[in-house]
Amino acid sequence: MIRSDLQMGPRQRHSRRQINREHSPLFAALILYGSIILASWTPTFLVTAIMPLLPPMGFLLLVGWRLMRPGTLPAWIGFPLGAIDDLVSGQPFGSA
Repeated sequence: MIRSDLQMGPRQRHSRRQINREHSPLFAALILYGSIILASWTPTFLVTAIMPLLPPMGFLLLVGWRLMRPGTLPAWIGFPLGAIDDLVSGQPFGSA
């Protein structure tokens, strides 16, 4: 049996509006780029070394986002994210 809006309480009506809502483009972009930048910082949390000991997590997350959501990241975004990774990790420019 399907209940109409009149039979639902105020809590159920409010939660029903949240099911198929549109997400904020700003919030989606913040999660997308923020997660890649935070992944670039993960190798430096444990040990800051002269040579990298862990794989480039930012690059791995960039490839993962490109595979899972192909239309969300433009093709040129690897250059600025790689530059940020180089600045964060302390490696020479172009090593990420």
